[in-house]
Amino acid sequence: YATFGNGAGARLSSPTPGRFANVVFQNCRFVRNFAAKFGAGVFAAASGTTAPGGARAPVTSEFYPSALTIRTSEFRLNRVFAGGENAGGGDAGGAVALGLGRFDAAGSLFADGEANTFGGGIFVSGPTAFRFVKCTVTNNEANAGAGAGIAFEWFASQLEPDPDDYVIENSMITK
Repeated sequence: YATFGNGAGARLSSPTPGRFANVVFQNCRFVRNFAAKFGAGVFAAASGTTAPGGARAPVTSEFYPSALTIRTSEFRLNRVFAGGENAGGGDAGGAVALGLGRFDAAGSLFADGEANTFGGGIFVSGPTAFRFVKCTVTNNEANAGAGAGIAFEWFASQLEPDPDDYVIENSMITK
């Protein structure tokens, strides 16, 4: 349990601006993790960021942070829900939450996740390159928001995303 923060299963970020946090999870299982803010299974953020959608350092070509790669792995029953004094401060990305970086998933399952606001399965904030191949996203819930399976969020102050950086192929996304 990450009762006051992000990433109960794993949290990836570099405390040093310009440094990268690059991790590969292969043949792993993230089951029954709970976080109060973002990404109960895995939370990956840029150096200098506080949380997806929060205040950020300027994004430049030299500042392209965390890279998360997931291969043939399983995310089940991961939950993000902030109650009490944490209420309203995020609550997104039941299985995975990413803020600025790269996300590459193949042959993986994201099932039965829950978030109070966005992305019961996966929440992507900011211009994050997203490649999703032969994955299944199923039976996830976003209770008070949108994107039960996958939710993408950008803000006007962030760089315009490049459409070539977003690929979803041979995958199933279903309730």
